[in-house]
Amino acid sequence: MLNIEVVDNEKGGRDDIIFSTEGLINEQVQDSYWLTVGTNCQSFQDVKSNVAYLLIRWENEILNNADNSKPIYLAIDISNEYIGCIRVIISGDFLNLEHGFTRGQHVFYFIKLNTIGDFSAEDKTMLVNKNEFLIILNSHVNRLKNFS
Repeated sequence: MLNIEVVDNEKGGRDDIIFSTEGLINEQVQDSYWLTVGTNCQSFQDVKSNVAYLLIRWENEILNNADNSKPIYLAIDISNEYIGCIRVIISGDFLNLEHGFTRGQHVFYFIKLNTIGDFSAEDKTMLVNKNEFLIILNSHVNRLKNFS
């Protein structure tokens, strides 16, 4: 359902995140550079930890907005020109996922994105079980942080 890999390619934060969601987003190669700006990122493990932290933020956004019908935005592809994200609408035990981006004023992933007004969505949507999605997120976090 969700695949995220961080590769050590020695390109200084470029082309080192491989991301896809089966049925929604084909495999994309993205940069970790903007995830690590302003952090004390000095090693490949630090990059993996920053990506794990991003996924933890996704999990928290989903859990903290469980009773809210407003969309939440999970940033994944961050640059100084746009933020690629997954718009999530929570409906009971399910998440309706839609991939798109914002070209609004540059913000980093730690700023809440639920106020963006220029989200441009792609044509595909995907309905997933919320608990299954959270379990998969947690498994990626553990793997990236080398807990399992």
